[in-house]
Amino acid sequence: MSKHSIGISTVITIGLAVVLLIIGVAAGYFAGSSTVSPETTTLTVTTTQTLTTTVAAATVTLTQTVTSPITITQTTTVPITTTVTQTTTVTAAPLKMVKLRIGTAVLGDYGMVGPIAVALEKNFFAKHGLDVEFIPFPGGPRGGTALAAGEIDLLATGVTDLYVLKDKGVDIRVVGNCNDGIHMTLVVSKDINKLEDLQGKVIGVTAIGAFTWHLANALAEKMGWQVDKDVKVVALGGFDAQIAAMRRGEIAAFVWGDFGAVAETLGVGKVLLTFDEIVPGSWQDQPILTTKDFASKNPEAIKELIAAYMEAWRYIRIYPDESAQIIAKKTEAPVEAIKRAMELTKISTDGRIDLKAIENMRDFLHKRGVIQQALPVEEYILRGFVPVVGG
Repeated sequence: MSKHSIGISTVITIGLAVVLLIIGVAAGYFAGSSTVSPETTTLTVTTTQTLTTTVAAATVTLTQTVTSPITITQTTTVPITTTVTQTTTVTAAPLKMVKLRIGTAVLGDYGMVGPIAVALEKNFFAKHGLDVEFIPFPGGPRGGTALAAGEIDLLATGVTDLYVLKDKGVDIRVVGNCNDGIHMTLVVSKDINKLEDLQGKVIGVTAIGAFTWHLANALAEKMGWQVDKDVKVVALGGFDAQIAAMRRGEIAAFVWGDFGAVAETLGVGKVLLTFDEIVPGSWQDQPILTTKDFASKNPEAIKELIAAYMEAWRYIRIYPDESAQIIAKKTEAPVEAIKRAMELTKISTDGRIDLKAIENMRDFLHKRGVIQQALPVEEYILRGFVPVVGG
């Protein structure tokens, strides 16, 4: 009986093959192609077999070495990301500017003129496609006449012009407001410290029947005074005439807009109050007016106008010192007077229309015989341009 013992050892030499494989992959990556060309690597495998056979007492050993080539083919895919940046320049057609003629009742009024001055200086109107011509008037009635005649497109003015023109059959409407409340002031001489001090004195107004005249009469009513007996109300005309009369001691007070602050700057008098303290209820005494016909034909222009106004109102709030300089230059008033007027007038934020204010102002003028008709509030406004509240 014979016993066989077989041992097999295999040695594979692959170091060089691995190096070659790595080099092939790297070369494909840096070539920049998205798929590396197939790389073929040939490995040489050497196998040594030793066969040991024991037969009886003799041992025979046979050794065989076999060399076999092995071919390995490997394809490697490498992702390549390509970024393409393209710049396109588009030349837009020039913006077609819309011409608008905007008037104010007077030049010397912060609430009316302020936002227009700032919007012109800071190009807010132009930004909204508007070519604005600013036209100040020597009084609200003259501005109202120009608006009714089509000489201007819009008018920022005092409270009476809206109602008087409507009473005459002109279809004038409010499309926005410059302020909230009453910006009219009572300017008094330096020796007047309270309303009671005015009893027996003289109050100046612009004209009989003007808004200033009605406010002076409202003051007398509040105090329980009879005009011409307990207090006198005299028509003197413009601001310079009021200042001159106060310097001479001929009047103890006069009714004016927020530019009553100029009297303080001149050292002639002081602002005792605004007429919010005299006339009750909601008021907006600086409306922006246009005709219904113009609004129906130019709605987009009015929307852009209000947007420019809103930018100006915001700018005034954020940059009051710079705005005061701009407005002072436009109105030819001292900067300190403008800053004082800023304290007196509550400028709008969005031009909103308060229906209760429309009603209160209508009733105030109707009660005093300024207007003959008390129309429904909707007849005095146009919706669609600013928020409408109070209804």
